[in-house]
Amino acid sequence: HLTFGIGYHEGQREYHRVRAEGGTHDVALRSAVRRTLVNTYQWHSDDQYKNRPNLVRTLVWHLEQFKDDPAETVRLANGKPATELSWRIELPTKTRTTGEHIILCGHLDRLVIFNGDPWILDYKTTKRTLNNEYFNNYINDNQVSAYSYAGEVVYKTHVKGMMIDAAQIMVHNSRFMRGFAGRTAEQLAEWRDTVDWWIAFAEGCAVDGYWPMNLKACNNYGGCPFRKVCGTSPVERDSWLEG
Repeated sequence: HLTFGIGYHEGQREYHRVRAEGGTHDVALRSAVRRTLVNTYQWHSDDQYKNRPNLVRTLVWHLEQFKDDPAETVRLANGKPATELSWRIELPTKTRTTGEHIILCGHLDRLVIFNGDPWILDYKTTKRTLNNEYFNNYINDNQVSAYSYAGEVVYKTHVKGMMIDAAQIMVHNSRFMRGFAGRTAEQLAEWRDTVDWWIAFAEGCAVDGYWPMNLKACNNYGGCPFRKVCGTSPVERDSWLEG
């Protein structure tokens, strides 16, 4: 999944780089496919969904469908397109024990202008069916809030939120849908307070040397590989881990 996602993102970045430099759709598409093939040259996946041929197919079909995309990539002050941007923000929040500032960091896929407003555009690949239920997962999503906050701080502008370009990967097909998850200034302020609480909670765990199980997360992302270990008696776990 990780290799597929990285390959898809890098192909998108190459396409929009060439387009921003004045290249046509066809030239940018060929460059994106070439970059993807080179980057995945020795990748062999037995997954019937996420494999090299399906990666190239998904990239090509998405770029063809959105070749006349009204979402326009923002140009940075140095003239480069605002794609694949790494950012770091030193928060005013400090740890209670050492007084260190907390660093918030991340990686934006694209910063775009859509209908006159700035949005963070993020690419997602999934096996799940694309519908309203899928996009409802982003209503209170942490990444959406963090990246919207980063847009406010790093780029000195209020972004409307995140535009999600989702690709559903099937064995013999790929389909696409675009959704939106907006954020107001008040929502971001509330999110920052929540982040501070969780950071303080994590610091308390570190100081006390005790990390309680988050049992609600055991089955996320296909299931934690340590479920069987945690499901045994505490006195048996060291033996399981050694094995």
